[in-house]
Formats: sequence, C-alpha cells, structure tokens
Amino acid sequence: MPTNNVFAPNSPERNPKESSANGSGRENGAGEGNESGIESGASKKAIPPAVTNQTSSLKIVSMPRASYTDFARSYEISGTIQLRVTFLENGEIGAIEAVKKLPFGLTVEAINSARHIRFEPELKDGKAYTVTKLFI
Repeated sequence: MPTNNVFAPNSPERNPKESSANGSGRENGAGEGNESGIESGASKKAIPPAVTNQTSSLKIVSMPRASYTDFARSYEISGTIQLRVTFLENGEIGAIEAVKKLPFGLTVEAINSARHIRFEPELKDGKAYTVTKLFI
C-alpha cells in the first residue's frame, strides 16, 4: 500500500542535500529570535503605515430605478422629481427630502429607491465626510 509522505516546507527530508552528515536529517543550531519572526532590539523599529492624503468626491456605486406606479400610469403622469439626499460618512443614506414632487405615489417610489443607493463617501485627506446632494 503506498504511503503519503508529508514534509514540512523547510525540512531536510524534503531536500536530501540539506540533510546532516549523520544521516538523521536533523541539524543542531543556535540563534536568537521569537516565533513571530520579528526581531527584537532597539536597532529595528516598526515603520508606521503611510498616511494617505487621498481626496475624492462622492462616488455612486449603484442606484436602483424608481418604479412607475399603476395609478400614475393610468393618469399618464410624467415629469421630474428632485430629491435632496444626505450621504453619511459611514456609507449609509441619511435624510431624504423631496424638493420637487409628482403625485400618485411617484415621489414615494423615488424616495424608496434613493434609500437603496450604494456609494463610496467623499474623502478629504483620507477622512470620510457627510455630504448632501440634489438628485434629479
């Protein structure tokens, strides 16, 4: 029956050229360090991550389309709805206010649709900010 040999990545058994002279496949050695692989001592200091001074405007990732209500369709209502939407710094939608409205449930549908907008917040010097924008 065949056997499956599993070797550690740096074990001498994996590379016979690295085995010791006594044939045991093990070598004795001495050294300093810790298991984490981080050197100790005052000569090496951790380098903090680079500060990003990234600045970007609000980016809409996805915006669902508002549904056209049956009532508005029966009365053949059309037009433009304007909303004032607050985009919070944590990536959520805040307050939504209708600036220009349409009847028969169209404004409500537009507000419901705006609540599902996915976006990346505005950044100034790497910090997210809350902004309010008008949507048509």
